[in-house]
Amino acid sequence: MRRYIWVLFAFLSFDVYADTNQCIAFKKDYSQYNNENMYDLDAYITDCQQSFKKIETFGYFGDSPKVNYYFFQKNNGFNRLFISTHVLTDQYEEKPKYVYENGKYNFMKVYDCFDFICKINNKVTNFFGDGANLVEIKNYKIVWEYPYATENNVKKDLNSNFFKNWLNNKLKNGIIKNKTKIYNDSGLNSEKLGYLVPGDNFNIIDITSKWLKVSYIRSNKKIIIGWVRCEDTNVCN
Repeated sequence: MRRYIWVLFAFLSFDVYADTNQCIAFKKDYSQYNNENMYDLDAYITDCQQSFKKIETFGYFGDSPKVNYYFFQKNNGFNRLFISTHVLTDQYEEKPKYVYENGKYNFMKVYDCFDFICKINNKVTNFFGDGANLVEIKNYKIVWEYPYATENNVKKDLNSNFFKNWLNNKLKNGIIKNKTKIYNDSGLNSEKLGYLVPGDNFNIIDITSKWLKVSYIRSNKKIIIGWVRCEDTNVCN
């Protein structure tokens, strides 16, 4: 392991935001492993020259993380840093109905950066969320696509009323457009709780990866709480 001590950056990437001299760099971190094939990934914010400060270490289940994309963007008065990573995995629940396309599972982290201090923004991070393209095993058909696999998709939603209203706490409720299942968790592989039909009104509790956690009052006054696909509502237009 000693031969890795003086390796500052396994690969160095630059991304400069507007009028600042801020870049992002990544270093492979072998310190938690006893072989040369596994590593975590340390992310740093730098002055694009010599000074650098660690932001976070990315480490996940069963595979070394790889970077999908990263970028700075001025958003709501903040200099925000978006970092998307992925791992390849074959870890699923027992007898799964769906698997991840090509084993790829994506993660998103969003930070508010002030000079060289970057702190996680949990609300924005959760909005974009983690996920994968889901493939139905029976016929190998993609039944769900992770909406933020590309940088362009993230930037598109950053400029949407959907995101802006959620960020500013203005997105409180919605209406079902298409008959849709309501799930115990965000994802088609979760337990089904029932159905909602066009015209049903709901309150919004949370959002992640184009899934809405909603509260719905049934005709018998019983409240059901679960997750529905945003595309089946009037919310994410």
